[in-house]
Amino acid sequence: MANYSYYVVEHSFVVRYDKEAGSYEKYLESGEWESYHDSWDVITNGRNVPTEADAMKAAQVIFERDRRWKAERSA
Repeated sequence: MANYSYYVVEHSFVVRYDKEAGSYEKYLESGEWESYHDSWDVITNGRNVPTEADAMKAAQVIFERDRRWKAERSA
């Protein structure tokens, strides 16, 4: 079983770090995780989030903000 730490990077996206595998994954709006290779970005710009539930809440806020921004730009 994976042991994850969660981060919000620059208020732009959510990343989880698998402590056992030493790998990062970025959370997508589709609900999937994709490999994320810029560990320096997470280390320097990431803010630790205490729980997975908090990370998912942050992701939803980010996705909603981005949808509003895109809608305003296309109007």
